[in-house]
Amino acid sequence: MTAMPVSATLWIGDGCRNPDDQVDISPLAATVPAHRQRRNLVARHGRRWANLASHDAKRIFLTWKERYEFRPEEAIVRHLTAPTCPSGKSVADQAGGQSHKPLAIASNMQQAIPVLTADLDAEPFVPQLLPDTGPQRVLAASNFVYTIGSGLYLTAGVLYFTQAAHLPAGQVGLGLGIAGFISLALGIAIGHLADRHGARGVYATTLIVQALATAGFVLADSFWPFVLVVCAASGAKAAGIAARSPLIRHYGGDRPQEFRAYLRAVTNVGISLGAVGAGWVVQVGTVTAYQLMVIGNAIAFVVSAALLVSLPSVKPLPRTDGPRWIALQDHPYLLLTTLDGIMAIQFKVLTVAIPLWIVGATTAPHWLISGTMLTGTVIVVAFQVRASRNIDSPTAGGNAYRRAGIAFLIACLMISMSGGIPAWAAATLLIGAVVIHTVGELWHSAAGFEVSFALAPPHATGQYLGVFGLGAGLAEALGPGLLIWLCITWGRPGWYVVGAMFALTGLAAPLAVRWAQSHQNAQQAQSRVGGNASMA
Repeated sequence: MTAMPVSATLWIGDGCRNPDDQVDISPLAATVPAHRQRRNLVARHGRRWANLASHDAKRIFLTWKERYEFRPEEAIVRHLTAPTCPSGKSVADQAGGQSHKPLAIASNMQQAIPVLTADLDAEPFVPQLLPDTGPQRVLAASNFVYTIGSGLYLTAGVLYFTQAAHLPAGQVGLGLGIAGFISLALGIAIGHLADRHGARGVYATTLIVQALATAGFVLADSFWPFVLVVCAASGAKAAGIAARSPLIRHYGGDRPQEFRAYLRAVTNVGISLGAVGAGWVVQVGTVTAYQLMVIGNAIAFVVSAALLVSLPSVKPLPRTDGPRWIALQDHPYLLLTTLDGIMAIQFKVLTVAIPLWIVGATTAPHWLISGTMLTGTVIVVAFQVRASRNIDSPTAGGNAYRRAGIAFLIACLMISMSGGIPAWAAATLLIGAVVIHTVGELWHSAAGFEVSFALAPPHATGQYLGVFGLGAGLAEALGPGLLIWLCITWGRPGWYVVGAMFALTGLAAPLAVRWAQSHQNAQQAQSRVGGNASMA
């Protein structure tokens, strides 16, 4: 059989900056069947899918080599005996014995790539109900129980303070605002603590503090006790999100961003179940029912913490030389945090702006409020993991931000057109807008997962993710008032402004990502130079 000419770039050309780093693998025995297999993949699934499968196969294999078999460069070349050319010489010998790592990688991986690609092709991608590893399942179970409790509070927490604790609505709003701003700084500090002293214990402690503070709601019968317990609960929640980040990075496998997307889908399921229980509480409406809801919320947090006992501890990574609060001095990362915070206002469109718009500006039936929430939740649960799968680099994350901004703009325009038209037309426009908005939400969330993890140094994951959470925290505190002022008080022109804000933020994100990548590369180069100097 005559070997057909196959370009080496089919397998190893991606990302090679020097032509000398590319290797012609066409004479190798495995190349012809690999090329035929690739043609079959393209015929069955299309060229884009085949390219993604090949890319994933390379990434899996290289990660496996890095983790288990990498030795000094000379040792790699010395052990290259299996892949041979027709002459009987190894590929390394064919290259004149030059010790090039790309050559060594190419010759070692050339037989494994077709097999891995075939494995990826064996079944169409289906989101898993359970993660692969035990630690991931523990984290997912803990998150599931936690979000059931959160669903209880998110749905009926404000009503508890106004209906059962009999606090004025103005005082409740003021107290929640104070708690939101206080919790912003805690995420950075506790994230740094998790980096230095172990994330599992710190995260479990935040859950216990949140449980105690939540149980204290039943004693909050006046303004200042209410402020005290709600600040403690909100601060512990923000701290827990930052403290959990090193655990996600450590146990999330090769792509912790995809595991983070899985946890978000689990979060939506848990919150939906909690909302069902909260609906019963609101329907009954008694003080006892509300107090049972609060106690149930606290118990969920305790169970969530208890599940972490079976999670292996994570040894903190050693500190590197440099300032202690490095995340606050990483200006490109701070810019991305700001842009993500502006984009995060979109989460309040579905929960604040659309319900008020349906009631006050459209003829659509009021039950559509529940319909829009359910539609968004189902889409996120079904497609968040899939949406995150192809956003596998900071550059892809920046592009996803841009797509999300355009989707939010289109959704805002559709929502604005739903006022003053017949009920059936308004309902149709609103459901369509929610679908488009939720697609943008999938892209936005996946982009945030990617850039926040990929651009954070491993030894400071908690601190960096604590900083990144500042944007979402500010959106949580300021977003509802901004949307009410623009979209409800001002009306239709306000939707245009909000949509344009999202679109412009999305257009700016790829530029910020490129700046952050350049900054990260410069920092890594500086660290390598410093390390070599210290060894010398």
